[in-house]
Amino acid sequence: MRIADIKKQNIELKKELDLVKDLIKALESLIATKDARISELVKRQTELSAAVLRQSIELRSANQKLEKRKGFFSRLW
Repeated sequence: MRIADIKKQNIELKKELDLVKDLIKALESLIATKDARISELVKRQTELSAAVLRQSIELRSANQKLEKRKGFFSRLW
């Protein structure tokens, strides 16, 4: 193989390496974006779970109050 061929092949390999490096950077950026989105969704899910729990507690308390009133009125009848 001639030196000129080796230099040409070396230039082509460097171009391919640069393309691979660009692809890696793009993938890292995409992964970071997806990680941020997942974190956001987990945070939102946690907030929604807390809201559901609060509403469940409030409904249970209201139900207990209604049951007490029901018992009170049934004794009156």
